[in-house]
Amino acid sequence: MIAHPLFAWLGIADGGMVGPGGVALVLAIYVLFGLVALAIDRRALLVSALLMLSAFWPAIRTGVVEKLPNNWQDRLPLVGHIAQPA
Repeated sequence: MIAHPLFAWLGIADGGMVGPGGVALVLAIYVLFGLVALAIDRRALLVSALLMLSAFWPAIRTGVVEKLPNNWQDRLPLVGHIAQPA
């Protein structure tokens, strides 16, 4: 209930590709959610944020894997996009 409106307000919840800045912003928001969840002792806040992380998984993973050294990238599964149902 917090994550989805926040990402919609930021313009990154429209289902399009998220650029490097968007990826960094999403990760920063999750770190913030995690810290707040720990501080107020509410696991539900972190769990709700993880639902949105799964929605942006391909874009975030692409951003992370592209930053790794080439020999590490070669050992990982290919980076791709999840096919959307028609």
